[in-house]
Amino acid sequence: MTAKILIVDDEPSVLAVVSRALRDEGHEVIAVSNVQTAYEVALDQAVDVVVTNNGTSGLDGAELVSALRMRFPRLPILHLDDHALATGFQLQVPAEVPTLFKPFDLVSLRAAVRRLLTPRRPSQPELATLH
Repeated sequence: MTAKILIVDDEPSVLAVVSRALRDEGHEVIAVSNVQTAYEVALDQAVDVVVTNNGTSGLDGAELVSALRMRFPRLPILHLDDHALATGFQLQVPAEVPTLFKPFDLVSLRAAVRRLLTPRRPSQPELATLH
């Protein structure tokens, strides 16, 4: 499945590697280096997935995740954590937002994005509430 993916990271090398890895998978990638720009892009364009870091310039990644969740509750988000649990950001990420810890391999990155793009089928209790 080809998707439009918004990537935000203030480390140019990480931004370049993640962007290329996802472009090589056939995705359209919008790469930005700060949270404010990322939020503006998300408001302006229909993106399928957001890949964000916790320590980006401007607002922090937690604020971006929170703002995106308020505006787009079902938008898939992948969190890239470059300080593991040391920053405390991990505690602020909603449980449904998967995290890849740096350094991560590109196979794991691509697999995480694929999982986010796979339509979620409702569980039996969710199906019961649809009737």
